[in-house]
Amino acid sequence: GGGSAENVTAGAGGDGVILLTWDDPGDTTAPVLTSQTVGTLTTGGGTPAVTTDEGNGTIYHVVVPNGDTPSGTQIKAGQQSSGAAALANQNQAVSGTGVQTFSAVTGLASNTAYDCWFLHRDTAGNDSTAVKADFTTLFAFNDARQAIIDGIDSAQAEGTGWDALRSTIPVTAVVR
Repeated sequence: GGGSAENVTAGAGGDGVILLTWDDPGDTTAPVLTSQTVGTLTTGGGTPAVTTDEGNGTIYHVVVPNGDTPSGTQIKAGQQSSGAAALANQNQAVSGTGVQTFSAVTGLASNTAYDCWFLHRDTAGNDSTAVKADFTTLFAFNDARQAIIDGIDSAQAEGTGWDALRSTIPVTAVVR
């Protein structure tokens, strides 16, 4: 490859020939991550996946509370921006370009928003820009049941619940 000017060395060879040599800087291109997602959602997690354009190195991910923005160093260390452990984290070797799917994340709270951050470090030590996938775990049955109860209680307190509705329904016949 072509080196930059600071890597060029000139010297005199035999017969008045000028020799130019340069150091090959190697791979200086960082991987690019796209199409980040957390799919196959459950009440306690989901399956992180991201697409990369380089087929070597390691991809990392962390799951953090919604709105948290860890640094690249923290993502690689499995941490939140505060330095505390991420709610979930994984890393895996990359052997090809394209979609990289991680094992499912479990143990998160239901009906809660989270951020999943991804970072890819190639074998030359180049880090991608970190990318984020927003996701919300599914509503658990008990959450839905409680939301209905809370809604009925709230309507009762406002005078718009079942008791208020029942008083406006005329009873004209009883079916037996």
